[in-house]
Amino acid sequence: MKKIFVGGIFGTIVMTLMMYFVRPLIVGEPMDIAAKIGATMGNNWALGMAVHLFIGVVLIPLIYGEILYKILPGHLLQKEPC
Repeated sequence: MKKIFVGGIFGTIVMTLMMYFVRPLIVGEPMDIAAKIGATMGNNWALGMAVHLFIGVVLIPLIYGEILYKILPGHLLQKEPC
């Protein structure tokens, strides 16, 4: 189960960096995910970033590790995150 959270940390870091640094090269403006989430919580950017990190590092890995891992087809070696 520890590997799944490490994957969540790296995945969240990579996706966040891509939203802030790669998207401007393609679209012309960054995607401030923390501001978008924080706008629903009283325009609090830090709270928006904390929620973004919680979803990426804890919530999505738990959903995959506890629910989707058992449902998705494939041999055990093909889905070996845990």
